[in-house]
Amino acid sequence: MRKFRGKRIDNGKWAYGAFYPIKDEDVYFIINNCKSIDFDDGDTTFNGYKVHKKSVGEFTGLHDKNGKEIYEGDIIKGETRNFTVKFEEGMFTTDVGKYILNGDYEIIGNIFENAGLVKL
Repeated sequence: MRKFRGKRIDNGKWAYGAFYPIKDEDVYFIINNCKSIDFDDGDTTFNGYKVHKKSVGEFTGLHDKNGKEIYEGDIIKGETRNFTVKFEEGMFTTDVGKYILNGDYEIIGNIFENAGLVKL
């Protein structure tokens, strides 16, 4: 199963698990055996957290040098500047096209909470 995270609407904390888009709404649900709220898509009832759509990012499968999971949207510290993790053309890269390697970087924030850490 692919793993995602999203910023919860109810309390601003991160939720982790699978995601489920809600048609015609600006929110998603993160589903992870939680006991928060139930919603019904007409056929199935799920347990999940309502999250901000723009905050949803996929787990890269990689970890930083401290063992922390790296997600799309994370800001990682490089030698000369900070980079944003992106998913483009079927792979995870940074905003300048540099490949991400396990353990070579340190997560210092994310674009949803710390956008000022990235130079434009």
